[in-house]
Amino acid sequence: MKAVFLALAFLALHGTRTAGQIRNLDDAINQFSVHLFQAALNDEPRNLVISPLGVYMGLAGVLYGATNVTKRELEDFLHLSEEDLSEHVLDFGSIVTTLDLHSNVFLFLNKNRVFVKPSVSPTLRYENILDSAFHSSVERVDFTDTIATAELINDWSNQSTSTFIDKIVNPDELDEKTAVLIINAVYLFGEWATSFALMRTGPARFYVDEYTTKKVSMMYLEGMMNYGYLPQQKANFVVLPSKLSHNTEGLAVNVYFILPETSEDLQHTDKTMYSLTLHDLNKTEEDVINLRIPKFEIDTIEHFRNYFKRLRPFSQGDHFQGMPDESGPLKIKDLIQRTRFSVHEKGINGPAPDKDGIMPVGPRLRIKGFWFNRPFFVVVATENLILLTGKVMDPSIHKACEDLYTIS
Repeated sequence: MKAVFLALAFLALHGTRTAGQIRNLDDAINQFSVHLFQAALNDEPRNLVISPLGVYMGLAGVLYGATNVTKRELEDFLHLSEEDLSEHVLDFGSIVTTLDLHSNVFLFLNKNRVFVKPSVSPTLRYENILDSAFHSSVERVDFTDTIATAELINDWSNQSTSTFIDKIVNPDELDEKTAVLIINAVYLFGEWATSFALMRTGPARFYVDEYTTKKVSMMYLEGMMNYGYLPQQKANFVVLPSKLSHNTEGLAVNVYFILPETSEDLQHTDKTMYSLTLHDLNKTEEDVINLRIPKFEIDTIEHFRNYFKRLRPFSQGDHFQGMPDESGPLKIKDLIQRTRFSVHEKGINGPAPDKDGIMPVGPRLRIKGFWFNRPFFVVVATENLILLTGKVMDPSIHKACEDLYTIS
């Protein structure tokens, strides 16, 4: 009820949001997304999946409690202006609400929470903004009791993601010096509009580099698909749409599989992801495609403090108007995100289909072949927003976080 009242108050103050204003926020988020993806690629040579959107929402939540230098830094970092902040409160809430989808064929969970030490007292206004705009909150915890606090954070992650993200921090990552910790848990499930042919999945070679191959489970699908070429990245891509239900009608979610032209182009594609746009990925043609792509599972826990160390709140700390601390300036210890993403015959993080999917194509004269038998990239997006970005270097590795925990 509190969130509804606040939303109505902002509507009265600012009037109806225009499509152009919301698109400006979408553009800011997407620009941030590809730059963060580029930074992550530069830092991680192995399998990787992150949700830049989740990170953006976490930092934007901090921005609304910041003042002075920190506020200006975060505005610049998030491609926002002072004028944008009041205007975009409703837009953030609209994005979070629109993407908070739960159906039998699609599920996107992107949960944020800010954990602070007991001496921090968030203001009611700030808590209202976090609640209405980001579906988030501030929770006071005792970081000196590392075991109990880690258990509390993991319990929150487990419950808020319906047990899909059961563990996100270890006690040894916390200490008595921790003042603020931002946690982001991301899980995506979706069924393909047309499933891969289960009986055609079989063992195949995947070239992790020019001289090394790994045995993987290669899936097969043939039919009419959208595809395109990215000249700046020197890469081809294929688009696989998710199945839409009544709950997700009007919100198309596509998965873009991006394959460098040759194995020699991998490094070039890797270094030019910062310039990728959804406009580039929407420039497609349609034809009969013979698609072969490996099944894979990536489970990434990313500590983003190293990416943000030049920012004042992550380096030396500052005073926060929304989160005043009686003991002095607040320093954010980290923004930790865990993202789970896998691709199977039926969809994303989905079980195998009960029967083979058939994509009718009618008469045709030629078939284009796309064989993802070497490292490739993945982007999951709606029409306007990038949700996830990833890189698949070795599909035979199924657990990227097994050094931290064992997935049941």
